[in-house]
Amino acid sequence: MSLIKKLNKGDKVSLIAPAGAIFNDELIKKSIQIINEFGYSVKLGKNINSKYGYLAGEDNKRVEDLIDAFKDKEVKAIFCIRGGYGTIRLLDKINYNVIKNNKKIFVGYSDITSLHASFSHLDFPTFHGPMFSYDIFKNNDNYNLLFEFLEGRIDKLNYALTPIREGNIEGKIVGGNLCVLCSLIGTQYQYKFKNSILFIEEINEEPYKIDRFLNQLYHSNILNEVEGIILGSFTNCNPEDKNRSFSFEYIYEYIKELTTKPIYFGLQSGHDYTNKLLPLNITAKIIDNKLIINKGEVFID
Repeated sequence: MSLIKKLNKGDKVSLIAPAGAIFNDELIKKSIQIINEFGYSVKLGKNINSKYGYLAGEDNKRVEDLIDAFKDKEVKAIFCIRGGYGTIRLLDKINYNVIKNNKKIFVGYSDITSLHASFSHLDFPTFHGPMFSYDIFKNNDNYNLLFEFLEGRIDKLNYALTPIREGNIEGKIVGGNLCVLCSLIGTQYQYKFKNSILFIEEINEEPYKIDRFLNQLYHSNILNEVEGIILGSFTNCNPEDKNRSFSFEYIYEYIKELTTKPIYFGLQSGHDYTNKLLPLNITAKIIDNKLIINKGEVFID
């Protein structure tokens, strides 16, 4: 596992749109303002304003921005401005050798899960964390925590969890958006799940769809390979018609039928008001119902 360099005030960071289009240019301006307020200059991806249907430009243009950000020696971190859809279309077009030779902070979530999964094969940490369009009008503490950790000012992340089935475990944190994870199953880009702690989150999916995704993980033997499971935020995942569906709480009970491993919920990470930073592809522990991530697993000292 390669450790990466932390951020320092005054560094230059890149803001890119590798997935869905930004249809409100004011969000880009606001994103730059927020990053500037934390003490960083911003280099925009050349195609961040592009629109190609629901995508932020054609696939080759979005790949170009991604690779340029990794190649640029002045850029110390890469922030994705939004998710949406589109990163799965890039996976076979990326020059992974460029990324392997230029490992640096990379932050995003939702559809960015595809990139986190594919980058995991290069053995460096990436970050499931707030973005600068979808999260702008949410909890400012999201950004405070993001930069405090990326600057190395927090020695340890310590998140309280609620057990569905208890157990002290250790493993590499993998995961992200549940739907996106399932779309990668059977491809060369999916995570290596053995000996990992699987984190999942979701938005706008009814309980029967969550049920289906979990069964896909089950029948793919993934739930048997992992050391344990953390359920993050499941936003707007209650049924539209409660008379014709289970409630979302049913999922907490049902998942126990699919695995004998420890299961936890309550990590406020995902598409909700609070979206806590979660380093991925690094070793973490769950001890006494707390997720513990040490800075030393992520950054060069």
